[in-house]
Amino acid sequence: MSMGHSACFAEVISVENLKTLLPETWKKFEETCFKMVDGGWESVVQLRSNDSESEFDLELDIEDTEENQKIVDSVLKELMDKFEQETGLSLDLRYHNSQEYGDRYDECGGAFFHVCGCYVKSHALESLEKKLGENTIERQFYVVYG
Repeated sequence: MSMGHSACFAEVISVENLKTLLPETWKKFEETCFKMVDGGWESVVQLRSNDSESEFDLELDIEDTEENQKIVDSVLKELMDKFEQETGLSLDLRYHNSQEYGDRYDECGGAFFHVCGCYVKSHALESLEKKLGENTIERQFYVVYG
């Protein structure tokens, strides 16, 4: 299997904006992670990234007790649930090692929060899809080198 470039993107909300939107919830999440996990919240996001609903069973680098993992997972779930309640959008946990797998032009790296549900179809696209069918327009990715 050969290696090649892959196009990726994320709608990223900054930690500063999460702190502004959910100050108490963020503080609880950050403090719990800092106290219980080597690397704090960034390590939690890294270990729980990609499929945030089904990978809550990954082991964290904390005193390996089921109770401690439940505490960390509960504050993470609380953060994600509160964000959805406040915004109607959902958070997805992402991690990107830009030094190993990325490029100097990457705009995000490390642990970050991707916001899902940012875009809705315009009335014009809905009208076009009535004429031509669903999936008339699709997002396609490409990369350039140089």
